[in-house]
Amino acid sequence: MDILRLLRSQSSMGQQMTSIERLARDEQLSLSARLVGAEILRKIDPVTGRARITAEQLADTLHIAVGTVRKATNVLTNRSYFQKVKVGRNIEFLLASGPEAENRDVKS
Repeated sequence: MDILRLLRSQSSMGQQMTSIERLARDEQLSLSARLVGAEILRKIDPVTGRARITAEQLADTLHIAVGTVRKATNVLTNRSYFQKVKVGRNIEFLLASGPEAENRDVKS
């Protein structure tokens, strides 16, 4: 299955599509990190620009282990795809923006 085609089908918004294409082309990301990233992008509220979803919900949706989800979200935040924001006891994901998000070592 073509990962780029799979990830493209996860999004309908322009900015999310750009992020999905970067996820699909980033050879340093594992397949699970790409899928977790695509699911987070799919859950981003267009009004707030935030996705509120737990590791457990992501794991259930994607049928992978919670530990794999946590590792993937850490990699995605370290690679500047998302920012994690603690809101009370919850964590929300924001699309990372700025120069660090645009200057990743991504091979086309």
